[in-house]
Amino acid sequence: MVIEIKGRNSQINGVTTTIKNSATSNSLFSSESQFSSDNVLDDESTSLDTPDDPEIKSVLNKMEELNRTNEADIRSVTSKLSSSSQAGRSSSPLPNGNRYEELLPPRSNSLQPTVEDDEDFDLWTIWGNLVKSWELEWKRRPGCVKELARRGIPQHFRTIAWQLLSGANVKQIHENYSEYLRLSSPYEKAISRDIPRTFPKLDFFKDEGKGQQSLFNVMKAYSLHDREVGYCQGSSFIVGQLLLQMPEEEAFAVFVRLMENYRLRELYKPTMTELGLCMFQLEMMVQEQIPDLYMHL
Repeated sequence: MVIEIKGRNSQINGVTTTIKNSATSNSLFSSESQFSSDNVLDDESTSLDTPDDPEIKSVLNKMEELNRTNEADIRSVTSKLSSSSQAGRSSSPLPNGNRYEELLPPRSNSLQPTVEDDEDFDLWTIWGNLVKSWELEWKRRPGCVKELARRGIPQHFRTIAWQLLSGANVKQIHENYSEYLRLSSPYEKAISRDIPRTFPKLDFFKDEGKGQQSLFNVMKAYSLHDREVGYCQGSSFIVGQLLLQMPEEEAFAVFVRLMENYRLRELYKPTMTELGLCMFQLEMMVQEQIPDLYMHL
């Protein structure tokens, strides 16, 4: 399989909400309506095999620091890659000269990098090799892959990493997506009306911007793909974030997986029953955990 990596230099802020079990409402918060999934990032209890290992903690902290630096100034990435090249290491985001095993400790088949010199630590090399050997590494150490993702994915790799993490398969939906674009949807007027309200301050989504047509295409395609949900205002913000990182067909594939496997579609059904439940759960959690704040609501 040939993987094409694309991306744009845009900042994405992702928010993950986890509802903990309530001591006073165990039945409520353990109901079947609570979001759950067997997919990659949903199991928060999964951790590294050796979470107390100081070397692993040091490596992950270093990765987090480097990722923040890369996001703050893209030029820092070029500087790091240039330094790596001068030190005899590949400057390519997907190094061809290094086997991934060379980054692992001698006595461990894991994703833990061998860091002899912190100055030589290269987050791009880690993710480049992880993407190339994804199936092997995910089967071998899923907990470590999850931890690496939680610590931050370099923007250059998000296009393919998000597809791999969500389990999206662009090839499987290619024909369907093309057919959806040829059809008409009863939601087209509603979609067109909401598009200018989606990230209006970003050039990519401004009037006549490239993002508006792509956003319309993906939302229209999904309204035909999932006729029970159709189109619901607000879902375009999820697609918009995906489009800032990948082309529309890939964005559609990931969006479908998010809606189906992570049950986001439950929030956008016409009755919005699940959304009401989540709001009630949040209210009860605030009342229980932060009563002073609850009194001001």
